[in-house]
Amino acid sequence: MDAVIFDMDGVLIDSEPIYMHHVLEFYRRFDIHVPYKEVVKLAGSSHEAGLEMMSAWWKEDITPSEFEKFYEANSDEEIVYSEILNPYVLYVLKRFKARGMKLAIASSSPKQAIVTMVNECGLKGYFNEIISGHDFPYSKPDPSIYLYTLQKLNVAKERCIVIEDSTYGILAAKAAGIRVIAKHDVRFGFDQSLADYLVYDLLEAYHLIMQEGEAA
Repeated sequence: MDAVIFDMDGVLIDSEPIYMHHVLEFYRRFDIHVPYKEVVKLAGSSHEAGLEMMSAWWKEDITPSEFEKFYEANSDEEIVYSEILNPYVLYVLKRFKARGMKLAIASSSPKQAIVTMVNECGLKGYFNEIISGHDFPYSKPDPSIYLYTLQKLNVAKERCIVIEDSTYGILAAKAAGIRVIAKHDVRFGFDQSLADYLVYDLLEAYHLIMQEGEAA
């Protein structure tokens, strides 16, 4: 194995519950009740789809782009990424890097959010590439982000593996022809059945990848 591509939200950081908490708190401030089962649908969705849902929950007619500006101006809760780093992240990154493997993040989040997470969590220097889905016309499950990341890493898809969690992320990687490890998560209704492997944490993923390398 020559390369590992990581999704960010849900894989490197346990961010989805925090994002949902912030969304619920935002609507409560404006006396709008949004059922939690609806907010859960934001997990793993594209930026555009998320804005469509959130603007539909608003009390007045508003376009997704108008709502995005309003939300950014009125949501004052900050995420401390170092508080939600998933277990074993730094441990496995050090060991992958020591073996000369190429590493990348391919996330639907904005580039600045990814860079901020990397810096706050002490992960700077481990990733060869940091790729944001905001730079592509279509979000996951479109495979463009993974095809582009493969090109930037200059590795064959057969020598690379993706670690994902969401339905759309898994579909995107599979459509790019890359094997996928799904980090197990039952909280948000993700369909992880198309993943090649299922693990419960990144240390388990590390051992699986090492075994794959030995078998190759």
